[in-house]
Amino acid sequence: MVKEDKKRNIIEAVLYFILIIIGIIIMSFPAFGLINPVFYLGALFYIYAFFTVIAYFTSRKEKDYELLFNSLINIIVASFLIAVPNENVPFMLGTAMLIYTLLIIVNRGLIVYKYKTNDNYLWIIKFIITFLIAFLGILTIINLYNELSIQTLIIGYYFVTLGIMLVTEPLFKLFISPKKFNKIVAKILEEEEKSETKKQPVVKKSSTNKAKKTIKKSNTTKNKSSNTRKKTKSTK
Repeated sequence: MVKEDKKRNIIEAVLYFILIIIGIIIMSFPAFGLINPVFYLGALFYIYAFFTVIAYFTSRKEKDYELLFNSLINIIVASFLIAVPNENVPFMLGTAMLIYTLLIIVNRGLIVYKYKTNDNYLWIIKFIITFLIAFLGILTIINLYNELSIQTLIIGYYFVTLGIMLVTEPLFKLFISPKKFNKIVAKILEEEEKSETKKQPVVKKSSTNKAKKTIKKSNTTKNKSSNTRKKTKSTK
């Protein structure tokens, strides 16, 4: 692995680990359960956008704007939460989470398509994690229409789970090279082929023996008929 790629993966892992820390802080301090989640969630999105911009410029790569778009998404959601006045807290939280989830899926979906067209093995990992992020967003949106204390726990669990999902990507890049990935896929395919061959029906020995006996009987009958014909000809 190139040193630049290794550095970039480490920076991304640290960035996503910040999400886990944010989630743990929200769940650990009971003061968050007394504050309106709209205000501190908007502030947290701004803070995370700041760290994302720093991570982008410290590990910038040509034609790769994933982190930059992620920071922009965080700024959009944070601005929506703070700028749009609404007393319906569950509606604001659910709408903000819906916007955030959709924009993240679109951003990652474009990268998955790019990896797939370039035949990059990472598109499978990115696609799986994108699907899990979408599922996590749906679960979070559904459960945000509850009491304030439950909303705080759900937001904390969301950040922790999202951070764990995203951390797996740079760690996968660090420890599994394309050669190792191809070997793993080859082993899986070989095991599937072996299991398929085992599932194929095996011809029983009894049936084959019966078939052999019938062939022998037919041959003996043919020999007898031919012998009788020869005898009749000789007598004539």
